Amino acid sequence: MLSNFDDIILTRRTCRVFTHEIPTKEDILSILEAGLYAPYAALALEDNQKLRQFVVIDGRSEKMLIIRELVKKQTAKLEKIIPIINFFSPGKISEKFKDRVKQDLLGKAPYYIFVIEPNGFPPASKQSISHCLQNMWLKATEIGLGFRLISVFETMNKNKNLLSILSLGKGSYSINCCAIGYSAYKPEKSKRPSLEDMILWVE
Repeated sequence: MLSNFDDIILTRRTCRVFTHEIPTKEDILSILEAGLYAPYAALALEDNQKLRQFVVIDGRSEKMLIIRELVKKQTAKLEKIIPIINFFSPGKISEKFKDRVKQDLLGKAPYYIFVIEPNGFPPASKQSISHCLQNMWLKATEIGLGFRLISVFETMNKNKNLLSILSLGKGSYSINCCAIGYSAYKPEKSKRPSLEDMILWVE
């Protein structure tokens, strides 16, 4: 377990391959609690008891098999619109993204955690979910678990089948997801540009 915050930040990585070992329920709960205390869109909500929801799905469950099929259909749609977007906005979509949508976006993990927030005004639910997932990611790193963001679900917030699986009733929601488990490999050290090359000091 890491204890120094700087070490946690520098160690945080995306995990794309997980082992079969199942994290404890206590570890999952600690990650969820870290997400719960992330900033949220307070001005857009009248009741902070409904600020966000977490749905934890076992990666081996039948529900997850259904979700995998939903994701395949969604990525097929994305592949079809890429040429249209590139026609009107050449170079807007990177080659890396084109290759990624052809791959298995979910991988295989012990748990998939969906974070859901109601849309309101001002519209800040996506940013709020980002804060939540960052907290969860850092907590997972601290306790030695791997984390993978699965952002395809951002485009599926109106998919009725997905909303049904997540037990969401009528309403407008923002959704994102992550995979959690033990990493099957040691990720390489992250490479970043020099900090000095990215700063503009204004006096």
